[in-house]
Amino acid sequence: MKSKLISVTLCIIIILLLSATCFADQGVVVAEHSGRCAIEYIGGYLLVEWFGGYSPSKSDIYTGENFNQFGMRDLYCVTSGTETKFWVEDFMASKDKARKYVYRE
Repeated sequence: MKSKLISVTLCIIIILLLSATCFADQGVVVAEHSGRCAIEYIGGYLLVEWFGGYSPSKSDIYTGENFNQFGMRDLYCVTSGTETKFWVEDFMASKDKARKYVYRE
């Protein structure tokens, strides 16, 4: 009986840990120039400026709690297995706005 209770408890903990990562936003760097990046995600484009940690490159995959927030954020780079500090300038941006932001057009 005691071993069954331990097994059920462990299963619940594992499910909760896995479900927390399922609700994180995820996106891929589609453009990067001089510290400015556009990360494409389900809501559009996240426009960020690099502030430290792993230096982002095109095709890097990033994940985080909620991409739809302004300000300083730590996002996890799945590609490198490290965190990166970004300033979020805009979110849910269009492709055209992302291009203009990254290349300062």
